[in-house]
Formats: sequence, C-alpha cells, structure tokens
Amino acid sequence: MSSRPLVLRIGTTAAALVVASFLLPHTVGNLVVLDFICVAAIFAIAAIGYDLLVGSTGLFALGQAGLMGLGAYAAGYTAVTLKGSPFEAACMAVALPLAATIVIGAPSLRLRGVYFGVATLVFSILVTSIATAWTPVTGGATGLAGIPPLGGGNVLKVNHAFWLPLCGISLAMFLALAWALNGSRVGDAWRTIARDEVLAANLGIDVFRYKMLAFLLSAAFAGYAGFLFAYYVQFLAPDAFALRQSISLLLMVFLGGAGTVWGPIIGAFVVHGLFSFIPSDNDWFEVFFAVVVLAVLALLPRGVAGLVYRGAALLRGRAGRRGPSASKPEAD
Repeated sequence: MSSRPLVLRIGTTAAALVVASFLLPHTVGNLVVLDFICVAAIFAIAAIGYDLLVGSTGLFALGQAGLMGLGAYAAGYTAVTLKGSPFEAACMAVALPLAATIVIGAPSLRLRGVYFGVATLVFSILVTSIATAWTPVTGGATGLAGIPPLGGGNVLKVNHAFWLPLCGISLAMFLALAWALNGSRVGDAWRTIARDEVLAANLGIDVFRYKMLAFLLSAAFAGYAGFLFAYYVQFLAPDAFALRQSISLLLMVFLGGAGTVWGPIIGAFVVHGLFSFIPSDNDWFEVFFAVVVLAVLALLPRGVAGLVYRGAALLRGRAGRRGPSASKPEAD
C-alpha cells in the first residue's frame, strides 16, 4: 500500500473528528446527546486498542475492561488521594496497565487460542475483585467518589465545550496511531501472525515480540480511556469494568469490523446506543445482551466495515462494467 494515500486518509479522518468535536457543543443543544457522544468516544478509544489485539493480531482476549478499569482507578486514586494533577493522573492511568500487561503478558502470550482468552479473563475478574475488596484505595463496593471536575463544571453539569474537543482530539490521535501502525510493516506482521503463527515464525517474524507490542498498545489505549472515563463521570465503581464490559468492547470491535481500525468507532457508538435504551439492572438486559451478540456474529461476521467494503466493491464493479460498454463503438 502506498504511504501517501494512507497518510491522506488518516489525516482527513482525524481532521474531520477534531473539527466535528469543536462544532458539536455549539450546534447540538441536547445535553443527553452530547453526553452520549463523549462516553461513546471514550469507549471507542479502548475499542480501537482492543482491535489491534483481537482484530489485527488475532488474539482472543477478554481483559480489555480490566485494563480500562486499572487505568481509571489509577487516575482516580492519583487525583483523590495523592492530589495529583490531571497530567499525573493520565500518566499513572497509562503506566499501571502497561506494567500489568508486562507482568501477565510474558506467561500468557505463550498460550494460544482459548487458553489466552481464559488467562485475560482471569485478570479482568481479578481487577474487579481487588477494586471491590481494597476499600482504602478504591472505595470498595461503594465506589471511589470525589474525582475533581476537568475543564470546569461539576457532576451534575459537564462542560461539553471542553470535553467534546478533548475526546475528539484524543480519539483522532489514537485512531491515527493505530491506523498508521496497521498500514505499516508492523501491521503486516500482525496479520501474518493472525493467519498462522508457525508461518510467521518461519518468515523470520518475532512472534512473541509483535504479540507483546499489540498487547501493550491495547493496554495503553485502555488505560487512557480509563483516565478520561474517571474524570468524566467523577465516580468509579467495580461493576463498571466487570466481564460484561469486556464483552461489550469485544462486541464493539466485531460489530464495527475487526481488523479495520476505524470500524470499532462505529461499533462503539452503536453498542453504547443500544445498551443505553435498556438499563443494566433491567431483568431482560442479559437476554437482550445475548441476542445482540449472537445476531452480530451470525448476520455481520465482518461487521459494518465489511458491508461498507462490499458496497464499495459493487460500485466499482458497476462502474467498471459501464466504462467499456460506453466507449465500445456501435455495430453498423
């Protein structure tokens, strides 16, 4: 793939996200809609990182919500207990998931398939359990409150004129990074590993190194998303990062289109929108959740991005058929 078209697509998409994030607070008056966009954009960052691990590298993992929760609690503890600045909280939110990934990644990345998924699932459950039990640090089951507002405002009234540009710029930066990596030799190595690890090793690719890189990037994306989430909601509870959230993030990736980088953004907005209609404490929530997961896997195996690519291919095919026929001379 030529680098110039890729850079153009990345730059155009990132610029569009940034411009839209500055315009929306002044053009959309509905606070519920603005709140929805902010939260969906935050989860989109985590989903993009998840896609590098699951979609590009082919590693089935269920620990993304745990990494996001680790980042959120690191940011919350830094802000509330240590009285640190937002910059210090952001650094801690990224550093702690990275450290955890190095610790769990060394042994777990030697595993394959479902075994790696189980290892990451155990990690996610462990994060939730620690957040529930370690009351002096996390606030326990009652949650961690008192995270100071960022950009003015308070818990009841968020400053969307600050938050939407922050989320938009952050999303654009992480999308550009993931897209650039996916279109480089690193992305080629990831896709080769996803197809066949033995073949990748025989081609001279350091399989463990590239898998660890994808895992670390996924953790960094999740940690930063956790930082934004902590400061946006200003309250953290262990249930927010339970197994259900990992499955939701996985659904965002597959619904949008695994391995496409930009697809998970669409998936994040759609999934967050779907689950906003039914509260998680509703008796039918689990049934609704299961139906959505099964429907996506059955009806959209390549996600929304797959439909877009298929539609573009059909349009190109029709244009190609029309071209020669239009230029062909008529028979006498």
